[in-house]
Amino acid sequence: MAVVQRSVVIAVPVEQAFDFVAHWRNVEKFYEGISDYRPATDKTRGDGVRFTCRVGNPVVGGIPYEVEFSDFVEHVGWTVTAVRGPKVVEHWRFERLEGGAGETRVTYDLSYEVPVPLVGRLIGALLSQPLWARRVERSLQNLKALLEDQDG
Repeated sequence: MAVVQRSVVIAVPVEQAFDFVAHWRNVEKFYEGISDYRPATDKTRGDGVRFTCRVGNPVVGGIPYEVEFSDFVEHVGWTVTAVRGPKVVEHWRFERLEGGAGETRVTYDLSYEVPVPLVGRLIGALLSQPLWARRVERSLQNLKALLEDQDG
């Protein structure tokens, strides 16, 4: 599996950052390449929650996914696993920074498998990895801008 990990420091308290990212209606506001993000369960926060979405270019429809949340700990983080669509596992972690006046480090890990037999790793290394790295970096920068503008 290919892995992309990025972190960003955001000048807001950990509770504010966590609650913003954990609210399903905010995902499309910051996460580049995610569209049609909708609840697939009555509950929308915590372990066992599922969402459907499309990932990729919305002009051509994107790849349909259904994801499930686990390891959900308030103001600490969670894991998201694809239960429909290509294999993807995400980890979101929120860390209160010591000495900072309300600063939070948000870390996002993405592990994914390119669903192409034999040449999957080569395609992943040459095409998919740089694309996902840019998408994750821009998404975290979008999140930082939204939260710091909202706070200020």
